[in-house]
Amino acid sequence: MSAATSLDGSDTDIALDGGGGPGCAWTEAVCTAAPTHFLTLPVPGGESSTALLCRRHWLASLAYRIEVTMEVHPVAFDDLVLDYGEL
Repeated sequence: MSAATSLDGSDTDIALDGGGGPGCAWTEAVCTAAPTHFLTLPVPGGESSTALLCRRHWLASLAYRIEVTMEVHPVAFDDLVLDYGEL
């Protein structure tokens, strides 16, 4: 959570991580669009994490893994993305 000052001078909490809210889970900036897709990624320890994203950020996340991560590191797509699709 990050605190931002509202126009009336009071502090207002704004969730930037998408956790627990009904909006897109994009972490690079605030996105208030409704999630329409999911992306399940591996995390250390053999676990996985599923993010609910709007179509725009779902495509951006997939494109980043294909265009950047796979170009820099010789890994298979299935090692980077466990599952993905439309809700």
